[in-house]
Amino acid sequence: MSDDWRVELDFEEHGGLQHYRDRAHERNVARDARERLGEGVVVTLDDDRLYAYADTEEQAREAEQALVGLAAEQGLTARSTISRWHPEEQRWEAPDAPLPSTQAEHDAERKARDAEEAAESAERGYAEWEVRVELPDHDTAEAVAKRLEASGLTVVCRAHVVVVPAATDSDAKALAERLRGEVPEAKSVTAEGSAAAAMAEQNPLSVLTGRWRRT
Repeated sequence: MSDDWRVELDFEEHGGLQHYRDRAHERNVARDARERLGEGVVVTLDDDRLYAYADTEEQAREAEQALVGLAAEQGLTARSTISRWHPEEQRWEAPDAPLPSTQAEHDAERKARDAEEAAESAERGYAEWEVRVELPDHDTAEAVAKRLEASGLTVVCRAHVVVVPAATDSDAKALAERLRGEVPEAKSVTAEGSAAAAMAEQNPLSVLTGRWRRT
């Protein structure tokens, strides 16, 4: 399933005992939605928000109607929104937001995203992307790390893995492609979001207070 479309059901929050009753009703909505919508739509519940992911806009519209109806049956007040995944911007957008249709438009949006990611990395003080090079053993990892450092790259060697930070998604993918050719002894080379960025998303204070460290 491509899950290009998302339905978000935002439940009205209440305090006290009503909150616990609402959470039970929200779980009921999620359970009934999974049964009614079937395997073609993935339903998740996160705090006071329920999400349904679908392949098509038609599926998303049908899921929205079903979710609103199920919420009403449980006596819940909720606001629903539909959004579409924007592959270039790497974020959820309104359904009517235009997607690039030509190569020039794709390139322009990718450059804009790269510039935004680079600015965010500079502002936050850590790279949002990284390339992980998995080696057979620690000695090989240390040798590769020294070789890459000598070529001008910033690296972190951890056990049998060498990590190279990158400011943007495009930079990480390009660097991964380069290292696949330069490090033939690697078992795998992958470009992915950095551990620091993931930690910051889960706990914004973790990086600033030093709770996250590379070792």
